[in-house]
Amino acid sequence: AGKICVELSFHNLLTGEKRTRRIFCSAGAKAHEKISWSLESAYCGNIRVTVKRIEAYDFMGLFGADQPSGNRESVIVLPDIFDVDVEISEGLAVNWESMRYSELKRGDDPSEIFGIRPYEPGDSQKYIHWKLSWKLGNLYVKEPSLPTENAILLFFETADLHSGVKDPKGQAALMEAFLSVSQCLCRQGISHMLGWYDQRKERLCMENVESEDNLTQMIQGLLSLERRERNFTGLGEYIRRYQENPFGHVVYFTAEEPENECGGISDVCCFTVVRQGDDLERLLI
Repeated sequence: AGKICVELSFHNLLTGEKRTRRIFCSAGAKAHEKISWSLESAYCGNIRVTVKRIEAYDFMGLFGADQPSGNRESVIVLPDIFDVDVEISEGLAVNWESMRYSELKRGDDPSEIFGIRPYEPGDSQKYIHWKLSWKLGNLYVKEPSLPTENAILLFFETADLHSGVKDPKGQAALMEAFLSVSQCLCRQGISHMLGWYDQRKERLCMENVESEDNLTQMIQGLLSLERRERNFTGLGEYIRRYQENPFGHVVYFTAEEPENECGGISDVCCFTVVRQGDDLERLLI
């Protein structure tokens, strides 16, 4: 084959960037040729490289054969992890292994008291605070607390609600901030959860992170998260699934302005939004 044209396509799953490139070479009869080429990317992500087609011509370039391929491999461009001054509030830092309760909403766990209020018709007698009622001369009831499953959840949004102009740089920077905060928590010995909605598998994913080794094992998968146009957010799916057993503090990483549903989550737990483009040097949790 006097002339061979190999057409490659590149797709950064994280940022959505797509490019094509042609590589030319030649091959002798019954010979094997090894071709080297370089690849670089300005942004982190999992870059899928696909051989779309191979065109082979004779030495004169008059006759050719076109063969589709479809072979693919992936190249990982690692993120730039930076230091974030993550400050843990006193309420979350007391005991990471014990049961935690919401400070903002009452629940149904009688083992922990959320508050005390005057008795109202219809209240269960098992919640009456008899000692306080006898002391004050009126009936008072104990309001049970709402247990939270974990202290901290870092949630990465993958939904594109407005189908606007893609921002590869911003999306890559948001992922770097997401991973940087997680690493800083690991270095402080703080176990936490990472959450996201997988657009390809169409399911909510939650993974526990206890060490930097855990995080390292997850990076390749996180750099493959695709952002797709949806009429619902991953955060909305989390609220629907975990509204009865929420986390104590949710840090929401998003490329767009949070929707109205964020008001609902702030009623049951502490809620912090990290927007695409924010200068993240210090974070209070």
